[in-house]
Amino acid sequence: MKATIKDINEIIKYYKTAKGTMKAKCLQIAKMINVNLEFCTREYLESVRQKNVYTLNGCTDGNEILLINLKDKYDLFTFFHEVGHCILHHSAGLNANDYFENKQKYEDEANDFAEACLLSIYGNSVLNLTRVCKI
Repeated sequence: MKATIKDINEIIKYYKTAKGTMKAKCLQIAKMINVNLEFCTREYLESVRQKNVYTLNGCTDGNEILLINLKDKYDLFTFFHEVGHCILHHSAGLNANDYFENKQKYEDEANDFAEACLLSIYGNSVLNLTRVCKI
């Protein structure tokens, strides 16, 4: 699935207008982009990290997003960061070797995607938060 700007705008519009919890909204966004959203323990994510996959609070393989929590805007940044990987990288056929050869580029792109989403949703009030969250 290759998302367009229109799709991304629909995701942001949905998040801003939908009723319900942060978790419920993110579960629906995951469905919108055809990705499963699962919650796991920090220990499980640490085991993923030991397999040479960089992760702090979440990760994705393009088919599933794993998160520890969805309780605040920091977690929401992580969610949109992983959505960015799904839309920008996995849908374009990114493979593991290319990711690790250009890891910082892909992390920066996912960070910029998450920042743009949060700024669109909350405005400049989250600017400092997005700077703190960037990897």
